[in-house]
Amino acid sequence: MKAIGALSLISAAVVNAATTYDYVIVGGGTAGLAVAARLSEDPKVTVAVLEAGGTANITDLRNRYMPFGTQVDWVLPTVPQTAANGRVYTHAQGKVLGGSSAINGAVYIRPAKEEYAAFEKLGATGWSFTTLQRAGMKSEKLTLPTTKLGGVQPNPAYHGTNGPVSVTIQNNVSSFFDTVAVPTIKNLGHTWNPDNNGGSPNGATPVQVTIFPNSYNRSYSPNTYYLPNAARTNLHVFTDSPVSKILWQNSTAAGNVLATGVEYLNGTEAQTLAAKNVIVSAGALHTPKVLELSGIGDPAILQAIGVPIKVDLPGVGKNLQNQLGVNVQYKLKSGNITMGAETQAPIIEVEPAQIILSAADLAKSDQLLANKTGEISQEQFDIMKSLIKNKVAQTEMNWASRLNSLVKNADGTFNLQFYTTDLHTFSRGQVVSGIYACVFPYHDSPLARQLFRSYCET
Repeated sequence: MKAIGALSLISAAVVNAATTYDYVIVGGGTAGLAVAARLSEDPKVTVAVLEAGGTANITDLRNRYMPFGTQVDWVLPTVPQTAANGRVYTHAQGKVLGGSSAINGAVYIRPAKEEYAAFEKLGATGWSFTTLQRAGMKSEKLTLPTTKLGGVQPNPAYHGTNGPVSVTIQNNVSSFFDTVAVPTIKNLGHTWNPDNNGGSPNGATPVQVTIFPNSYNRSYSPNTYYLPNAARTNLHVFTDSPVSKILWQNSTAAGNVLATGVEYLNGTEAQTLAAKNVIVSAGALHTPKVLELSGIGDPAILQAIGVPIKVDLPGVGKNLQNQLGVNVQYKLKSGNITMGAETQAPIIEVEPAQIILSAADLAKSDQLLANKTGEISQEQFDIMKSLIKNKVAQTEMNWASRLNSLVKNADGTFNLQFYTTDLHTFSRGQVVSGIYACVFPYHDSPLARQLFRSYCET
């Protein structure tokens, strides 16, 4: 087990068997390090974080997508996709201190208020836009750009100013932004949104990113939550220490289960760490695995992998969804082609189906929306249908550095490429133990295929 920073106090490969932490956090990623920093604010509370990956300095955002497929990426495969001619895709997830906050695109955008309301409608009491915006603002430190983009600045009322995570506007902005990009958006009849973090994100907006404004370096959980607090003697973070399962008390009153610690791997040797509380924060694709190997999950899956059932909880690993995106190319007319950095206007546009789809596509979608199909629950289906009807954004078009480019064809003409994402898929999958990390039916739903095809062809 590799110890970093303040861990010189316990740098031995095996923690003293008598050590019992108040909290052990499984996963030193985006949320895990934030939770650890918050809990360890109380010097009487001891906190240990176990991270499966190692450490790496991945702060240069100019190379933001280069870590994909490397040793800091889990590279998790799907099952062969029936709706994609049997292809096996991979999901990126950070296998490094910082988790996916170390390898993502660092884009900072909140959903619409209606989407937060859907969380509460499905039973997540307290997950309102107001509540979660307040929590987000506590984590945030907004730095306004030195110049207004499109004649506007981000709205300080939507942002925090004293938190650890730095948020600002992408700084590779050229005159193209104000002289070409913004007027074109307005001439198309699309909305120019000064700040998409106020609960109404529809329209085009300058890209807000989690970077330090003076260096363009990534602002993420290791350098915002861990390193500033690494000197705390009650906070210990261990890397290269994958957790294999949660340990349980043999018997409790009323048949409840009580965690007493975790088992983790030190190289190839299993070790244990005692704790009064265990928090699993291993990400959407690894948290289910930890729970299942600990005996929490669908009994059919647990029996198949030979794990004793501790908690019958069939929903573990279910309802998996992801926002599938593709690069879309358009052939440009001949003439004066704007080249190079001038095309890198940092813009994101999110729009409802009514803006993106043709009348024929909308009519076809209405037919498919008449009846629920696939694994999605009726409650989810009704909510997602209402989001479409109420013109909540359904697709994202990202025109920003490293995602887009001018592609020169053999005949000397050019294609303009940008990234398009389907924000609300009607397909659902699951995370299971086995050769494949994820069972994810990419657009197995006819409605999902129709909407995504329409978004990309518009």
